[in-house]
Amino acid sequence: MKQYKVEGHLHPKGNSWCGKTEPSDIIKLYKKLGYDAIIVTNHFNRHIYNDYFEGSKDDRLDAFMRSYNELKANDQGIKVYFGVEFALKEDYYHFPLNKCAELLVYGITPDEFKEYALSIIEMGYEDVKQLCDEKGWLVFQAHPFREHTKRINPNYLHGVETFNGNPRHINRNVRAHAYQKLHKLLEVVGSDFHQPQDVSSAMLFNWLPSDEKELVELLKSQDFDTLRGKSALKRY
Repeated sequence: MKQYKVEGHLHPKGNSWCGKTEPSDIIKLYKKLGYDAIIVTNHFNRHIYNDYFEGSKDDRLDAFMRSYNELKANDQGIKVYFGVEFALKEDYYHFPLNKCAELLVYGITPDEFKEYALSIIEMGYEDVKQLCDEKGWLVFQAHPFREHTKRINPNYLHGVETFNGNPRHINRNVRAHAYQKLHKLLEVVGSDFHQPQDVSSAMLFNWLPSDEKELVELLKSQDFDTLRGKSALKRY
């Protein structure tokens, strides 16, 4: 049976200082490596909203969408899903003095992002979880055992990222996977792509969701295999 190779954590150039790869080059790379879909999870927090983007509220939120829209417009047959990596005010303003955390939200649509994004980054973790439950989104803690990262109360999460492939951080993925199993949480894996050398993981879906809402149903089911490390570079 065919399986669909999916990237779960990706940052193109144009949404934060850390993204280094143009959307057109991302599509070419992932197509070459046999991926069927990518989930775009650009950073959004008060610092990026205030200091990276310019103009009115609408201008800034539209600018956030630009790289995602470019990926969608030039997908070359690769399915492009929308997601977000949020950092909340209570953490972000204190980095790097205190440990912080980031949240991967799946199932949120571009229109929902524009409606709720500025409220989300002012919320606490319990309120974010409640909003996700109300809207049918899923919230995962990204790289929960990375350096300078605190663990969020698992009651305020649907899951955690059990493998993060970013080579410029100490991610302690084995501990993240054990933590997920201990607390009976959902899992996702992702390369945390910023640069071409970062591709290092995939989820192998048995079917390809048509949109973000179907993506939530698949992630809830956990009916997929995972590739971690060099095995993700093989074509499937």
